[in-house]
This record gives sequence, structure tokens and C-alpha cells, in this order.
Amino acid sequence: MSCILFMAGMLLAGSMAIAEPEPPRVDRYGDPLPLGAVARLGTVRFRHGGYGLKALSFLPDGKTLVGAGEERSIIFWDAETGLRLREINTGELNIRGFGLSRDGKRIAVSGFWYPGGGAGKGAIRILETATGKVLQSFAREPRGMDSGSLAFTPDGKLLLSYAADGILRVEEISSGAEILQHRFAADNGPFMAMSSDGERVAVITGPNTRKLYV
Repeated sequence: MSCILFMAGMLLAGSMAIAEPEPPRVDRYGDPLPLGAVARLGTVRFRHGGYGLKALSFLPDGKTLVGAGEERSIIFWDAETGLRLREINTGELNIRGFGLSRDGKRIAVSGFWYPGGGAGKGAIRILETATGKVLQSFAREPRGMDSGSLAFTPDGKLLLSYAADGILRVEEISSGAEILQHRFAADNGPFMAMSSDGERVAVITGPNTRKLYV
């Protein structure tokens, strides 16, 4: 009788051991679903939050796409699959401008924030692409940071910035010193583009003043 009871106990224990937790549910692309969800319509690939992206750029290898926007982060995607690889959180900074160095090792972002609901602050920050470490920071008036354009010179030593306040600046990244400043008409949505050799800059003031300079 005791043998029968022992065998029954072994069988019961074995049946309990067989039960395994259900593996996490995933969508058709293999991305995990939220707890309790059974399916996803669409995909999270290339997904971003906030009110949209301010800029997109490829890293030099052409395999990684970098985007920055109102999610307050810099997002890295696999350019082929759309899988989010990683992101750099910019904290309180509302990103309004973005630039990538020629070698892809540094990123410039500009924007503003309101610490503690008080007076606004503006800044341009130079980040290390690999780690997100802040390498340099340039203080700005927040009213000029609602939109902007940033560009590194080909050697990566200088940063050009052009914002809604109409001021084009050239600054040395290592020292933080301002080398040149030129004022254009203040306007919303200004944009700047640099030639591949770094010798010329094209500036468009915005939709209200509609001036183009080289």
C-alpha cells in the first residue's frame, strides 16, 4: 500500500513539474506585446513618440538611422529592419535642432526647457554618440531655440548654429569660444546647409521673410 502511495506521489509531482510558464507573446515581427495583449495591428518598427522628429541622419556605416525629436531622446534604428537599437535620453531638453559630425562620433542637439516651471533656459549640447556623454554645452536664450539648424565642420572642430533668433554662430567645440557671429532676420523655421568641403554655408531665414543667402 505504501509503495502505491509513493508511486502516486511521484506521478503527481511529475505532472506538476511539467507545467511551464507561457512564453511572452510577440507580434509578427518578433517584438514583444504588452502584458495581456494577444495581437498588434501594425508594428513598433521605426516608431517614435512626441509630435514628430526634427531631423534624421545615417551613421557613416549606412546601417544605422539616427533621429531626434520631441520624444526628448535621440533614437537609433536598424536602417534595414526598423528595429530600435538604443536611445539617448536628453532629459529636460526639448529638442529643436540636430546635427551629426562627419565621422558620426558626436551629435549636436539644441532646444529649451523650463526648470521647475520657472524662467526658460536654452542650450546647445554636444554629445558622444557611443555613450551619450555631454562633451560641451553652449548656453542660449530660450526664445531663439524653438527651431534651429546645426552643422559640424568636416574636421569636427567647429560647430555652426542657426536659430529662430536669426543669429548664425561659429563656435569652437573644444574651448567653447565663439569665433564668428552674423545676424539675419529672425523667423520661424530657419535652416542652414554646409558644403561638403566646409567652405560655404547656405542660409534660409524662414517662411515669413523668405530670404536665401550663401
